[in-house]
Amino acid sequence: MHQDKWADMTEEQQMLRDASERYLRDNYDFNQRRDGFRAGNYMSQSHWDAMAEMGWMAMPFCEAAGGLGFGMQECATVAEQFGRFLVVEPVLDSVVIAGTLLSYPGVMTPNALVESMAVGEALVIVAHEEQDARS
Repeated sequence: MHQDKWADMTEEQQMLRDASERYLRDNYDFNQRRDGFRAGNYMSQSHWDAMAEMGWMAMPFCEAAGGLGFGMQECATVAEQFGRFLVVEPVLDSVVIAGTLLSYPGVMTPNALVESMAVGEALVIVAHEEQDARS
């Protein structure tokens, strides 16, 4: 029996899916990314800024830190569109992975760092595989 994967989405999740799909469909051109890569530009600051403006950077952070307080389901909803449109900006690496680690209870993270991540000003990446590290 086939179940519609969108059937159990909340209205907010559907809005996230629709807005991210619409933005990426209308503004995220494969040929421009290819040309940017050839020129050594591995991410677009204008796309990064637009994604931050739409609140995608603030999704996993708590409201007290300037975030939206969304869970992994909402992040996954947008991430699915990133996969469809081959998004190269490190939103998942920075916001979802690093942001989740920095927001973990007991981690002493300066509020200013989380707040700047939530608005797209800071780009934080987890260094879990360094070239000369043993593991």
